[in-house]
Amino acid sequence: MQSTKNKGLFILNLALLIVFLVLFFVILCLVVYDKTIPFDNWFYDMFVRGSRSVFLDNFFKYFTYFGSTIGLIIIVLLFLIFDKDKKIGITLSIGLILSGVLNLIIKLIVKRPRPEVVNVIVESGYSFPSAHAMMSFVVFGLMIYYVYKKVQNKSVKFGLIVALSCLIFMLGLSRIYLGVHYLSDVLAGWCIGYVLTIGIIFLSNIIFAHHRRQIKL
Repeated sequence: MQSTKNKGLFILNLALLIVFLVLFFVILCLVVYDKTIPFDNWFYDMFVRGSRSVFLDNFFKYFTYFGSTIGLIIIVLLFLIFDKDKKIGITLSIGLILSGVLNLIIKLIVKRPRPEVVNVIVESGYSFPSAHAMMSFVVFGLMIYYVYKKVQNKSVKFGLIVALSCLIFMLGLSRIYLGVHYLSDVLAGWCIGYVLTIGIIFLSNIIFAHHRRQIKL
């Protein structure tokens, strides 16, 4: 029964990995060949422009720090300090570093300018893909994986997974609301973030399994 469940999860993750990888390259091609994508403007006009308020401006301005490089570094450091076997902290560290480096490389290659809208905060650098969306997806996505694997209480497990998933979504939304990213930047960040998360989980399981075998020897 467990073997069938694991096989089903593997097939599902593989299918999602392919879907998100294809979607990322579709968005990438649209951005490279046409710097303005129609659904970016539609989404902003439909869901953001008319929703602006002082309360939401202040809320998203501070909330977005949870997905910033400094915010994620603090979260990872907490796991490195308090995780007894360091496995989770090390995996999160690898995810943060790889996602940060890859995001910077893609930004320098694509060189997409920031949106020309009324922005709540000012950000430097290029727009595609969103570093907040990509890096937070990897860090919190890895946390979701460990919650699924390690938390035994089903209600607590479900609550934590929902909370972390909402955090990923809201961090991406915050970047669009604040006017520093297009919808396509955030979607691309989530797509490549998912691919990285699955890859890091696969590699970390191999590395830690090999490490355990060495200890037994």
